[in-house]
Amino acid sequence: MTWVADSLHNISIVLDQPQDLVNIASVIRIMMNMGLSELRLVRPAEWDEYRTLGIAHRADRIIESARRFATLDEALADSVYVVGTTGRARTAKINYGRPAELAPTIIAHARRGSVALLFG
Repeated sequence: MTWVADSLHNISIVLDQPQDLVNIASVIRIMMNMGLSELRLVRPAEWDEYRTLGIAHRADRIIESARRFATLDEALADSVYVVGTTGRARTAKINYGRPAELAPTIIAHARRGSVALLFG
């Protein structure tokens, strides 16, 4: 399973127009727990590295390397695979899957290049 850990560096979390700094910090804490390190922010309503670090303790590496983008297209430009997320049930089950079902596909694509997990 070393190849899974090696693939994690190719997975980025993309937050599209996040509105609350606390939500961004919560995502960073989750990223730390999951071994993810690349955060991309598309037009965040607020971004303050110092305040974020106060909420997401010991997350210096993720906070300092977080990248901001003007458009979603720019944030996803280098991605070979994008997973859009939703908390809402959908009637159309086209390209729909649960996280546990999608994990092997995400890791397989991350072995080839950049994968974006899109929230927002």
